[in-house]
Amino acid sequence: MDNSSRQSYPDFTTDGGKDTDDKIFLLSYAEADRYFGADTPRECVPMSYAMYRGVLVAQDSNVDGRLTGRWWLRSPGKRVTDAGIIDQYGTLEWMYAYWEEGMVRPVLWVDMAYLMQ
Repeated sequence: MDNSSRQSYPDFTTDGGKDTDDKIFLLSYAEADRYFGADTPRECVPMSYAMYRGVLVAQDSNVDGRLTGRWWLRSPGKRVTDAGIIDQYGTLEWMYAYWEEGMVRPVLWVDMAYLMQ
């Protein structure tokens, strides 16, 4: 995984740490921007278990009548103590890294050619 500053918000120069070799990971700021392309597709509705565990949702943002919440990215935020997030409106943002009410959306790469054999 590329964790360089190229994966962060363009105006930030915060070091994302060493590159890693992960099988399951969080998207970077750049990847979330590239793969979703706009705010609306990035909006995330939490699973019922996340709601039970206290995930914070916005009362004024929803997808098909279901409330949306913030989710973590692997990219750093503006400062070393911050992390990249996608807010409840699908906007690429940053938040204090010790914030506890966010969601995690793990991703993995699937080689479709291998699956088609």
